[in-house]
Amino acid sequence: MKFYKYKLLTLRDLSDLTVAIATSKSSYIFRGVPKEVYGIQSSIERAYDESELSTRGYSIEESIIQSKIYKIIHNFGDEWNCDQNSLLELWSNIQHYGGRSRLVDFTYSFSVALYFAFCDLIKDFNPTIFCLNRDFLDQSLKTQLINIERNIQDFKKWTDPINPDSREKYKTENLVDDQKLNIALNTLLKYSLKTFFGSKMPKIPRLVVRVDPPRRNKRITMQNGCFLLPINSYTNTKNNIIGLSTLDEKITDYEIVEEKPSLESFTNRIGSHANIIVNLKQINVQDVTFYLEQLNLSGLNLFPDYQGWLRESTKFGFIPSHLIKP
Repeated sequence: MKFYKYKLLTLRDLSDLTVAIATSKSSYIFRGVPKEVYGIQSSIERAYDESELSTRGYSIEESIIQSKIYKIIHNFGDEWNCDQNSLLELWSNIQHYGGRSRLVDFTYSFSVALYFAFCDLIKDFNPTIFCLNRDFLDQSLKTQLINIERNIQDFKKWTDPINPDSREKYKTENLVDDQKLNIALNTLLKYSLKTFFGSKMPKIPRLVVRVDPPRRNKRITMQNGCFLLPINSYTNTKNNIIGLSTLDEKITDYEIVEEKPSLESFTNRIGSHANIIVNLKQINVQDVTFYLEQLNLSGLNLFPDYQGWLRESTKFGFIPSHLIKP
């Protein structure tokens, strides 16, 4: 899987990229992080190293989290207004309130991703935005599912669709438009919740799905948010993304091609539905802060609740001295 990487040097580079995205017919989802090494990770996988993931996965932790939540969910009324037998709704709520889930936060807005890349000026600050093309994600997933669907019966016989807490079947999530492929994908998702894979059980493929929250609360709406849902819980999200373009499990890293930033290069790559990594370390933090202010992007409107007010009120716009450039 190939990414084209740009190291932006000036605010003009950032402006050119924004124009290229805005004027293109290509659709993207974006994730802004304060360090490039953070990559694309779910909150639940960060506690595991690669050997732990490959041998035990994080589905055991998922089942523990879900069991605890099912026992107290009735105490929160409308605040936890979700279908207990919908994995996607449950994980969306967990993610929304800062808990661990396999969902990875993305946004349909490049400007919102820019805010999240710069909102925490931490040590070794290296702000980066990952831009994933929606056509690539959706078409690659469909292609892989067509290859897998013929063998889906191998997974069905190992799948228990019963919610152990409510004793009802987990509902079929609306993950892709094709009904036949959607059933196959739901089978794989529920199979991935198994806490132990025996030697006779089939190995789950590496896949990732772009999903919208089933119920968009005010915060998700303001952030224009969506999620990436990795299917294989025995590896990281990065490998799930790579699995969209190859069935070769030996391939575990992106192919990264660095290019010089320019409006022409941005336009060509975005027009060709390329996946892009944007590194913003060389751009003045002051310039980006001013840029976001002109777009009226701050914690007050992206977190339209007490948490947002607290986040913005205690920040005071402070920029560490080592990040201030003349």
